[in-house]
Amino acid sequence: MGLPVGFGPMAMTMATAPATLAGTIAQENAEILAGITISQLLSLGLPVNYWGIPHIIDPATGNISFGSPEQGDRFSIRGVGEYKSEKKLVPG
Repeated sequence: MGLPVGFGPMAMTMATAPATLAGTIAQENAEILAGITISQLLSLGLPVNYWGIPHIIDPATGNISFGSPEQGDRFSIRGVGEYKSEKKLVPG
């Protein structure tokens, strides 16, 4: 069948993604599902991993905050249980 493919965009709230938690979740979910769709069109049944690599920008410094509480919140809120693939959160 092939090696699993992982899709994990690194959406950064207030930088490459909307400033709201809901907006960032929606954008990252859409990017992951687009990757999964393309992979299945190219090779039906290819195993895929649903990765979450969300980050938030510290507005005071402009630095990326690795391991922030928002990362876990985004992954749990996202509702990834609806999809039949392995789920992973990469905090940093």
